[in-house]
Amino acid sequence: MLQTYPLNAHQFFTGTTRDEGSSFAAYLLSDMDVKASSMKSLLKIMNCFCGYLPGVSGIVGSVLQHYLPWPYEAGNETVILQMFSELMGDYYITAPTQVNADTLQARNITVYFYHFSYISELSHFTSILHGSELFYLIGAPLGGHANFRYDNRDRMMSRYLIRLWATFIKQGLPSLMSLKNFYIDRYTTEKPIYALITKNQRGEPHIEMNIRFKPKKMAFWNKIVPELRRRDLHFANYEKNPYERRLPRDSIEPDPAWGLMTACILLSILVVVLAVFYCRTRHLVKRLLRQSSVSSGTCMINHVN
Repeated sequence: MLQTYPLNAHQFFTGTTRDEGSSFAAYLLSDMDVKASSMKSLLKIMNCFCGYLPGVSGIVGSVLQHYLPWPYEAGNETVILQMFSELMGDYYITAPTQVNADTLQARNITVYFYHFSYISELSHFTSILHGSELFYLIGAPLGGHANFRYDNRDRMMSRYLIRLWATFIKQGLPSLMSLKNFYIDRYTTEKPIYALITKNQRGEPHIEMNIRFKPKKMAFWNKIVPELRRRDLHFANYEKNPYERRLPRDSIEPDPAWGLMTACILLSILVVVLAVFYCRTRHLVKRLLRQSSVSSGTCMINHVN
């Protein structure tokens, strides 16, 4: 739909957060009662979860190859949680977001991309959840929040995000003009530039331009997996009737003459069987009548003829 549906926009500003799937991953592992980290339990979880993944043969092994660090640290539950968090986020949000960005820019729409990786020093969360940047965008650190604490660095990050979106809405270009000399470059498929919103070593807000966000993992979901799916569909169609792909149509269609010949042969066999049955039955009847006439002293054979 996004490839052909009429659009009334000329610019598009989108992005992702660092730990998009952390909340879902934690819930999933808790629901499966994962308390120990072993290769056996990991494979059990992956095989249970593979029903949510694309229907591609060998998908579990491919996912583990891309997301599981090696050598595997046995007994480290954090490894499983981090792997699932990244897996969930990439599969459900990050990879589709990049596909949308590629599709839109292919339709000559200017796309700007960001990745939010900033977390407050006062936050009681250890992950940057999906939608975490919205608290800064609506100005929660500036006006205060009943459930969270913020410091001056958080308030500066809030001003940065508000400025980026305000300039994008007003001018079509996200920038920090009046705060600092910075603007986000255009994202394209050939040059997938994105703004990394994070913090420096002093914990202060920092925004820099990077290129090719998670190139191997994004290529896995957006290129390799679709290609594997097409391959599986091809072989599935091939296995349904392999001869149709190797032989011309007229060579596999039955000749009508064979049907007539088969019917004649079956009728001939039926006639022979009936004739044999008739002869044996007639012979048996004659023998029974002969025995009956002998015992009664009356000739009854002529009655049969």
